[in-house]
Amino acid sequence: DITAVIPVRGGLVVRVGDQHLMAYELATGRACWALNSLGQLRSPEPMIASAARFLSAVAFADRLLVQLSTGQWWLIEAATGKVLREATTTDRPWSNLPQRLGEDAIVIADGPSRITAMNAAGRMLWQFDAKRDASLTGEAAGVRVLGDSVFAFVHRNHGVEVECLATTTRISRWRDRPAFLAADAVDPLGAAVDEDNLYIPTAGRVTAVRLDTGREAWRADLPANAAWQVVLMPNCLVALPKHAITTEPDAPLESFLRFPHLRRLVGLLQTALDNTFRGRVPVLLFDPRTGRLQQRLEIAAVGPVAADIGNDGIWIAAGGTLYRLH
Repeated sequence: DITAVIPVRGGLVVRVGDQHLMAYELATGRACWALNSLGQLRSPEPMIASAARFLSAVAFADRLLVQLSTGQWWLIEAATGKVLREATTTDRPWSNLPQRLGEDAIVIADGPSRITAMNAAGRMLWQFDAKRDASLTGEAAGVRVLGDSVFAFVHRNHGVEVECLATTTRISRWRDRPAFLAADAVDPLGAAVDEDNLYIPTAGRVTAVRLDTGREAWRADLPANAAWQVVLMPNCLVALPKHAITTEPDAPLESFLRFPHLRRLVGLLQTALDNTFRGRVPVLLFDPRTGRLQQRLEIAAVGPVAADIGNDGIWIAAGGTLYRLH
């Protein structure tokens, strides 16, 4: 089974299961190389279940950086599949994919409180360690590159600390102390930044953190039963869930049981199959300066939700339909 597809220069690298990588030339579809998790260049074949597994991979320059279940990362030449360099990293899956620093560098969170930047040769450019006790779970830190800053999200037993680092020097821009979020978890990929604030959605709220001081500018409530993402528009911060929210799926059944009748059974089945009943996507528009809720929209949909910024507004993909917000 294909478990991941990673675009590289001139082609694609496909992860087959969790123990094989295969590369294809984009122009012809020709297979270029195959690599297993033991470092052998050979076509996919059955391997013992206890062998090393590929956990995640990201492409940058003409390289592929891959994390293995053995607590290592490999730097692979995308054109040949040759392992150029390997090093030790966390034995837990990276909390989010490494982030690109320009064209020829990358930054990874390779420990509970450690962030490392490296170049295309696999050599370390800089390293940052928060040097404080991480959470008892040992969860790897999160990382996100936004603008000219690297944001490190370090999990503590009492919440999540956020560090703001310069991309070239790893010097913390919040010298006094890191920002703090009273949350169990944060998805760095759901955050956004403008010239004034970093906007971080968590379960039940979105928090704006000042870029100059690391202090909270404002916070606003969100429905708690969803994982959220935020996108910036001119003069507007848009918050929407990553998956459609289920809307009381048991209500039709409870209604039927209160007044059971054969004629109502067909309606019950139709309602159960109606996607517009089962899911909704609330879209909340906030003033990025004050956090005041400006407008709330709802889209009937099920499944994952994606958003992207275009020249003519924000495009939202939900339930197999594209919506434009402008």
